[in-house]
Amino acid sequence: MIGLAIAALGFGTQPKSFSLCEPNPEYLVWDIKPEQTAWPLVYLGWLKVPILHDQPGLEELGVPLGYTALRVSVYTRCAPAAKPLLSHCGGPGTDNSCHLMMGAETNPLVEQGLYDNLAITQRGIATEADNRYDDDDNLPPVPFEDEDGTPVTRFPTIKCLSPGSDYTLNAVKAAFTVAGRDFKPVVDALTEAGSKGAFVKHYLSLKPELVEILAHLNQAAAHECRTVPEYQLGKNVARGRMVYQDFAGTTDLAHDLDLLRRAIGATHLSIWGISYGTEVGGVYASIFPNQVDKLILDGNVPISEDIYGYARVQALSFEETWSGLAAACDSDFFSVVGPTGEIEPSAAQMFAENSLGAKEQLGLCAATPYPTEKLVDILQQLEESPGTDALLEQAKFFTLLDAAFQGASPVPGPTIMSKGIYPAGSMLMACIQSYVDRRDFKGPGCCFKQANAADEEGEERRLDEEEERDNKPVTLVRAVDIKGRLSPPALARLWEEMKRLHPLGAMGDTNYHDIAVQPNLPRPTPPKGRSFDHLTPLIIGQFGDPATVYSGAQMMQRMFPNGVLLSWQGYKHGLPTDPFTDDPNKDEYYNAGMGAQECYGKVGAYLETGVLPKNGDVCPINGPTAGGALNLSMAIGAVDDGYCIA
Repeated sequence: MIGLAIAALGFGTQPKSFSLCEPNPEYLVWDIKPEQTAWPLVYLGWLKVPILHDQPGLEELGVPLGYTALRVSVYTRCAPAAKPLLSHCGGPGTDNSCHLMMGAETNPLVEQGLYDNLAITQRGIATEADNRYDDDDNLPPVPFEDEDGTPVTRFPTIKCLSPGSDYTLNAVKAAFTVAGRDFKPVVDALTEAGSKGAFVKHYLSLKPELVEILAHLNQAAAHECRTVPEYQLGKNVARGRMVYQDFAGTTDLAHDLDLLRRAIGATHLSIWGISYGTEVGGVYASIFPNQVDKLILDGNVPISEDIYGYARVQALSFEETWSGLAAACDSDFFSVVGPTGEIEPSAAQMFAENSLGAKEQLGLCAATPYPTEKLVDILQQLEESPGTDALLEQAKFFTLLDAAFQGASPVPGPTIMSKGIYPAGSMLMACIQSYVDRRDFKGPGCCFKQANAADEEGEERRLDEEEERDNKPVTLVRAVDIKGRLSPPALARLWEEMKRLHPLGAMGDTNYHDIAVQPNLPRPTPPKGRSFDHLTPLIIGQFGDPATVYSGAQMMQRMFPNGVLLSWQGYKHGLPTDPFTDDPNKDEYYNAGMGAQECYGKVGAYLETGVLPKNGDVCPINGPTAGGALNLSMAIGAVDDGYCIA
């Protein structure tokens, strides 16, 4: 048995002879060391892991799954007293360069030899394009063998067909024919959608019949992906056809991390997780509570292992962020209202002469007052208008929101999720006001790359223009973690309910559309936390995070009740890493603020001393307010500086 083999190698007694720089060679081999690279403190290598952890019995069914290998890296000084800290940047989809994304090169605790900063490319995930270490297509050979001498291979990067591929369309057509359904409406809808260029994704999420069509295509693509020869692991009576995708969940990763801990001879492992990394940290701590040292969970994903709950919390994250921005924009207007409730005379004169010019001169948000009402009115008018042109205009608005919040193009512009409130927030408001005034996205302070490209160059991007096979890490991992599968009509009904509850947010994160039609049997993650254990995680929540709801952090704290909740009032997915500056000419002045530095100081103190801040501490935005970052003059300046929502 694989579990017995691991114990026989001494893992059961936790040998002291292994260390990070001299690990157990049966399970971890560094093939690239500092002297071989331009990175003086970086080791790279392979970790051998069982394909299925701690579940004996498959051998008796005739399917010995054996081992696979994952890529690992560490930033270290090989200090004897250093403790392992695993960084996971989220996704799912980040790889073994995560610790550098989180600042390992400048982390004083790593520089001082207090921590070794590890990162891992989790199962089935492609190496990111900006990975400084590894090229997914040119990795060093895996040095391990199975117990029978068979060479161990890396866990494959899972790539599935796009929904617009020839195979997918033919498969759905065949299914419709056998079922006696008319395929022509599908052809007509996809032909029309294919002419919508950069807006095809949101166009296909605007009406229930379009959502249902896309679900049929995604379903067919997922079934085909399970037939790819290099993904096959065999069949048995209990599980049927087994493929690598079945073993790419968060629970699998948690077991991989614990094997990594044992391979370096460590008794404990600290985890710093951002975004989905909070799920990784929470699951690891729930399965291996006695092996956790420090646990930092920043930008907590909402906790739901059910497809209905997952859809609701994902829609709410967009809605919450928009509502915060809209409230700040409204506040701008009331700053020029006098004690009698009238606009101050000088401001009133400016508004009478040139409303938009007045906002620029007075330092107000372009869409003030009432940006939500303006946006909802526009969308309502378009929804009530006949024809596909009105649908295209709706798709443009939802693409704009998506692009400003988290990036909607292959090379996204400055987003609230990755950079902060400036400049995306002010430009978003300028674009909304531009459409109100001019019915286009070319007004002062607005630069919306997709809309302008489509208008000026006739840009088109068809549904099938994507790479023939694509790595979809969120779908891959979450399809294992999340219970609940829906037929395409049931998914369309769920979408209608989400749109009714969250008319803006429902168009944001639509990953659940793909997850809901995956054909695998899920293996949900365990419930998080236990009230009687010793775990004291530091849980961090942001008020304006397009990728998560603040209640996700509150939920995590309830699951780990001995930990504390630290909150930041700002806008971003996870704490900003930029240092605070008091120079209003720099982006960091608006995106970080002294409050983010205050939060980071408390994180550093926790890592260094184990002392937690007080439960409920709030780090303020300080200095610049959210509204100050939204004013029209700043949007105009951002466009002049070359920024564009993309």
